[in-house]
Amino acid sequence: MTLILTHIQDHIMTTMLCRELAEEIVAIHHQLQRSQAREEAHI
Repeated sequence: MTLILTHIQDHIMTTMLCRELAEEIVAIHHQLQRSQAREEAHI
C-alpha cells in the first residue's frame, strides 16, 4: 500500500510541476507579446 501511495504522490508532484511550468511559459509569452507590441508602436 505504501508503494502505491508513494507512486500516486510522485504523479501528483509531477503534475503540479508541469502545471507550474505551463503557467510560467504562458506568462513569459504574454510579456513577449506586450514587448513586441510596444516596439512595433515605436517604429
